[in-house]
This record gives sequence, structure tokens and C-alpha cells, in this order.
Amino acid sequence: MLDDEQFVLIVDDDPEMVDILGFFLDKEGISAIVARNVHEALGVLETTIPRVILLDLMLPGDNGVRLLEHMHDDPAFAETEVIVISAHPFWKPTAVNIHPPRRVMRKPIRMAELSTILRRALA
Repeated sequence: MLDDEQFVLIVDDDPEMVDILGFFLDKEGISAIVARNVHEALGVLETTIPRVILLDLMLPGDNGVRLLEHMHDDPAFAETEVIVISAHPFWKPTAVNIHPPRRVMRKPIRMAELSTILRRALA
């Protein structure tokens, strides 16, 4: 478990997007852990509680909604903010049994907007 450290979990299978987000977070001085699918993300969540999750929806195997369903009833994730980053133009968080995302950002994302969102989430 990472003690008292605020970090971001990146859940994305696109290596370029992972590199871009990782570089951006490093530049912002924010620690990050990467999971390339829901199974890896669930493994991370067994031992750590991220402050923010940057979540792609279209992942190999289970999609990102599965992760939101897993987090829904677990009070350990009450303070975890999810930012969905998706190329899907029409997705909206309409399911009732999911951990509600703070924001849905469409790819390509604007880094200045992401920076503002992260600063508020990590404050």
C-alpha cells in the first residue's frame, strides 16, 4: 500500500496514450501506476487506493465500466475520482451500479484541461 502518497492510476491499453499521460504526469510531479486492462487494474486496486484513475473505456477483455462496477460498493474508493478518457463520442455514465466518474474527456484530450482537473482532484 502506498502510504499518504497521492497517485494516479492510468488504465489504458494504448502504448502511445500511456506514454503521453505518463510523461505529462511526471512533468506535473504526480506519481502514476499503469494498468493495461481491467484485470491488471483490479490487481492494483487490491493493494493500493489511487486518488485519481484515468480510465479508458475500450480495453481488451472487460471494458472500463467493469472497473467502475467493481468500485461501486466499496467504501475504500469513496474518495477516488475517476476521469474517463474515451474516443467513444456518445458514452455517458448512465448505469446506476457504477462508481460515478468525475468527468468524461474525449480523445484527443487537452492537457491544460486535464491539468486543471487533476490539480483540483489532488488538492
